Amino acid sequence: MQDVSLFSIDEVSHAEIYGFHFPCVSHDLQEIAWQALNLAIRRIADPEIKPGKVVVRGKLVA
Repeated sequence: MQDVSLFSIDEVSHAEIYGFHFPCVSHDLQEIAWQALNLAIRRIADPEIKPGKVVVRGKLVA
């Protein structure tokens, strides 16, 4: 039997209930939603605004 390591991009809900722990990158969903809403409002206010990039950094949960 081989060992298998898993890594998740988002936290696996309820994994610890079943005795599993997966290292993951956790994202701040409220911040992502806030930034998306802010971009949409700015675009509505000024349709000529050029597309931009917003980076919301995740946090490594080991």
